[in-house]
Amino acid sequence: MLLTYAFGVLFSAFAVAYRYAVWLQRPPTRVAVRRGFALLRRGNPLRNLVYVIRLLGGTFAAQHFIRSAASSAGSSTSSSRGAR
Repeated sequence: MLLTYAFGVLFSAFAVAYRYAVWLQRPPTRVAVRRGFALLRRGNPLRNLVYVIRLLGGTFAAQHFIRSAASSAGSSTSSSRGAR
């Protein structure tokens, strides 16, 4: 049973890595990634890297972007419900 899960995890990891590699080869994505790395290396690279890690941790791991969207959506729907 665990062997099946191990195979599934490996297959999924390969699939995600493959799709990411194909996505990176697209010209608009390639330009965006190059510009992002250029900005990361600009100035103090270590400080910029720490900033990016903290930003990703605070935004994606804690899902602040979902909470802010939900709170703004909730406030607009509650005001429109009261107007009916």
